[in-house]
Amino acid sequence: MPFRYNPRYVVNEPPIHPPQASKFTWTSAAGRVTGLCDFEDSDLGIIVPPGAIGLGMLGYDYHETNSPTFDGSNIHGWRLPPRDIELPIALWAKDRNTLLELFHRLVVDFKPHPVLGAGTLTMTQYNGSARHIKAYYKGGFEGADDDQAWGLTWIKTVLSLHCPSPYWLGEEIARTFSSTGNGQTDPDPDPGGGSTTPTTFFFPLLPLVLAGGLPTVTTPVEDSEDVTLSALGEIAIKNVGTAPSRPVFTFTGPCDSVRVTNMSTGKYFEITGGVAAGRTLTIDTREEFRSVVETQPPAVSLPGEPDTGGIVTVNRYGDLVAGSSLWPLIEGDNTIQVSAPGIAADSNLKITWQARFLSGY
Repeated sequence: MPFRYNPRYVVNEPPIHPPQASKFTWTSAAGRVTGLCDFEDSDLGIIVPPGAIGLGMLGYDYHETNSPTFDGSNIHGWRLPPRDIELPIALWAKDRNTLLELFHRLVVDFKPHPVLGAGTLTMTQYNGSARHIKAYYKGGFEGADDDQAWGLTWIKTVLSLHCPSPYWLGEEIARTFSSTGNGQTDPDPDPGGGSTTPTTFFFPLLPLVLAGGLPTVTTPVEDSEDVTLSALGEIAIKNVGTAPSRPVFTFTGPCDSVRVTNMSTGKYFEITGGVAAGRTLTIDTREEFRSVVETQPPAVSLPGEPDTGGIVTVNRYGDLVAGSSLWPLIEGDNTIQVSAPGIAADSNLKITWQARFLSGY
């Protein structure tokens, strides 16, 4: 049913949203969530009419050179540019004051946060699958007091959003592996339904050598990956995204050194100096971070001494061995090998990642 209204007075009725269409949610940088497809209340609502642009696969920028001696060009590389999204939006309310309250809330929520930065646009399909993308407000709320866009109890406009990363993200997945199976568990082994029993991940960090075989453990997880552990000290992660994913590795000491290799690509990173007991070492491979940071527990002051509490962080990027690469998880199967000599019963490894997608659909 088309979006019908009497200019400057009242919307006759809320539009009917087709159940198979995408639905949108905006989460402000401060964490407030606003549904942009709330069309069930005839007195107050927000919808995204048909016409959104920039949700699918972007075109690539190609680096090429031309030659006067032959037709065409040579392609030397390519990259995806930032993503711009055009999102038509319609607001309505029972009276002018209510409409302006809704409008002012959206203005606050779409404003870039001075510390936290971008908000998050989520696109959910009819089957419940969702994709997320970080975005900055670019335009759309400038205002136009006319009969075509802004009425007494309704507003129609097009929001422009700028996304520094072209990729849509799946849900965050976190897996913790221990060297002894000492209770590190998957808190939600099957969020898509089925088994709800936490799974203990036994991971023999190299160079620990096991006698005999160990059953392979596979934990299916919606929208992301199968994590398989073997007796050879390797982890198999399946990245179901359509683009490489950037993981975060967190080691809890003790260990003498750390080397993590993606056997599927041959790339590795190695950090000398080790990690003391009770401390953590975080290797963040995401483009906007690309860091190696050690976190020390808060200091405990002795009686009569000034309080020096607080978590202490140390930049360990300089401890990366030459040839190291903060590598991604490629699409499909990845076999990861970890070597951490000097581990103890409390040592563990946590891997966190989000699948990346070229399209929001």
